[in-house]
Amino acid sequence: MRKILILAVFAVSVFVVSCGGGKIQLTDDDIDEADSVSDASDPTDDSGDTNDTTSDDIDDTTSDDSDSGDSTDDSDQGGQSGDSDAGQNPCDPNPCTDDPNSTHECTPRGRTTYFCDCKEGYYWWGKELGCMSKRPVTIGNICTGQNKCYDYNNEIVCPTSPTADLYGQDAWYASLGYCTPHSFTVQTVSSQNIVVDNNTGLMWQQKAVESEDHTWEEAVSYCDNLAYAGYYDWRLPTPQELLTIVDSSRIDPAADTAYFPGIPDHSFFWSSYPTAVNPDKVWGVNFNGEIYSSFRTNNISYARCVRGDKLPTAAFKRLNISGDLVAVDFVTGLMWQDDIEGFYSWEDALKYCEDLVYAGFSDWRLPNKNEVVSLANYENTYPSSDFPGGIQPFNFWSSTPCVYHVYDSYPIAWYMKGIDGDVDTYNKSGHGSARCVRNAE
Repeated sequence: MRKILILAVFAVSVFVVSCGGGKIQLTDDDIDEADSVSDASDPTDDSGDTNDTTSDDIDDTTSDDSDSGDSTDDSDQGGQSGDSDAGQNPCDPNPCTDDPNSTHECTPRGRTTYFCDCKEGYYWWGKELGCMSKRPVTIGNICTGQNKCYDYNNEIVCPTSPTADLYGQDAWYASLGYCTPHSFTVQTVSSQNIVVDNNTGLMWQQKAVESEDHTWEEAVSYCDNLAYAGYYDWRLPTPQELLTIVDSSRIDPAADTAYFPGIPDHSFFWSSYPTAVNPDKVWGVNFNGEIYSSFRTNNISYARCVRGDKLPTAAFKRLNISGDLVAVDFVTGLMWQDDIEGFYSWEDALKYCEDLVYAGFSDWRLPNKNEVVSLANYENTYPSSDFPGGIQPFNFWSSTPCVYHVYDSYPIAWYMKGIDGDVDTYNKSGHGSARCVRNAE
């Protein structure tokens, strides 16, 4: 398998362009928790370089900045680097015993984070809130905003037949209700406007951006000390929180300016998270939809503050269903294919997931951009995911085409780097990996 994958890496030369359901019915005989089952896929060597150079296929490699020796740890701690602090376990002592809505089962997610298994009817909202009676709406549940389908160069009517070419695009599944559309309300408090996200409950500073005059430390201080609309508990958002207000049907900027005015074209906004491999670099979001880890803390960029509890990130549990491994995210309610193989063009990735029969299910699909990003954990982890058994060092297609190609004739779609968590665009004829998804409930 390793030889096949390495050959695939050099198979095609392409041009990279930046863009600027049914409910589970299972029996005990069908399901086994697979906490210690080895990852059946064959990840490539993780000792490469993450310089953003054009390659034959979008098969990512790990960064030289990390001392990680193994990106495929087979425990449910998921993709943590091999140099984690020995003996440091966030589940010892067990914090879940204090949550009356949990089963008291604690699963580590690295050196400092964890999730609690919740009782039936309760959902994990993160360690600050614990198990709650309402499922959170987070990045993996929210529509990208893309409402059109495309072939390689032009807008098309969304294919409605599963056997049709280019069936399974983001806009089609959004029209079927597979995600929650954006919903915002503007409120005026003390003569200042805030934008309430009716899905996540987050409140955003609406004030138009005036200048690009913040280093990262200045941006952190600005939000921490902001008195705005009668509130004093503002903070810098996480990368995934910033992405919840990105609208992938728009460009320059990729946001609804009726709610978020004054965003300069191609503007970069700071997040609250430094990268794990280099504390001098910080995650941020370009408001055409990219998530980057390459901006240094002394760069100058924009800040838009938010208030409210941080959105929870994925809480995976690995299961063996009818002999196939899956990972269920109990935050988003999504079930992910565990075993992956091969590289595909964007069109072939759509077809691969539509045709997939795996773990007894045939309703798999290629995930949209936000669903792919829900695999990431940007809070001080490397690799940037808690996926059980580790995230492969490949780049994963989404079903979301980038609207830039309509104007610039670049046939590109969104993908996420599996190891790094960076989100960017790639030529649709290039070759990347596909990790299929389905609604688990």
